Amino acid sequence: MLDRPTGSHSPFSPVLSVEEEAAIVAFRRHTLLPLDVAFTHSQATIPHLTRSSLHRCLPRHSIFRLPEIEGDTPKRSTFKRHPIGSSHSDLAEAQTAEGKLRLFIAIDRTSKFAFVILRREAGKMIAARFLRNLIEVVPYAIHTVLTDNGVQFTNQARHQYAFHIFDRVCDENGIEHRLTKVKHPWTNCQVERKSEQTHVDAPWSIQEAAGMKRAPAAAPFAIAWRPGGWQLAALYHATGYLFVLMHQDTFWTHKQPGTEIREIDIASHKLIRRTKLAKPSGMVGVTQDADPLLFTNGPRDDFFIWNATTGKLLHTMPYLGDDLYFTVAAGD
Repeated sequence: MLDRPTGSHSPFSPVLSVEEEAAIVAFRRHTLLPLDVAFTHSQATIPHLTRSSLHRCLPRHSIFRLPEIEGDTPKRSTFKRHPIGSSHSDLAEAQTAEGKLRLFIAIDRTSKFAFVILRREAGKMIAARFLRNLIEVVPYAIHTVLTDNGVQFTNQARHQYAFHIFDRVCDENGIEHRLTKVKHPWTNCQVERKSEQTHVDAPWSIQEAAGMKRAPAAAPFAIAWRPGGWQLAALYHATGYLFVLMHQDTFWTHKQPGTEIREIDIASHKLIRRTKLAKPSGMVGVTQDADPLLFTNGPRDDFFIWNATTGKLLHTMPYLGDDLYFTVAAGD
């Protein structure tokens, strides 16, 4: 006696149509692009495509692994395993509605923590400020930074400077600065892939989206509604709604817990709802299922569960410990 298979005899996608799958397969076979790059380009024509659905679509059509062409690429050794705190940093260009900007990006090799800033210029002083900001933002110690040989990160042979400002910041913080080999761009491939996936839209104000006047940058001591917290925002991908922790204070209070949550439609930049919190919260997260739940914490690490659709408080779990940290990963 044998168990009869109960699954589908011909696997299909509940998300993608037959025509969309055919377009994805044809694009993959003709371009032979890596998965992440193929996802970025395919999403432009299939907006509801997720990385998970693409990851399942390609094996169904036997095109998941790219063909190996002998002599196409040189042999590359694998990266050594490093403890958390080893960061890859690089510089790229980003096209925005305001023109071309320079994008500084850093990714931790182990945790995959990514930190990005945009600037109109890309000099060594800005690179040094980027590193200082990275050190302040990352919740653990950075022991190694890997960069290329650009003038923003190291002296060139023609330069007569005794010490580069980027190296000085590294020495001040006990960080080892390593450089990639010349003509070895794949050494920093994590950053290259991340910069390819980074899309930059025109900047907009959360304060203006909520119908308030934007706090002037020239008046940092003005009291205004500002975002703040350690994990201060969460995005529900199905609706494109962004949940942001907000509080009233001066400019230099970006780590102060929020007293309410602003729910904003990132497509229209319109405020959907304001939710008063039972207690100030430094973190917010949202699940990605059909009935999303919203999570916040309290000053004594209390844990609050909300209905993300209605803004109603559902459950309270008092005092879960001294080190309550949570991140809700994006679902399919």
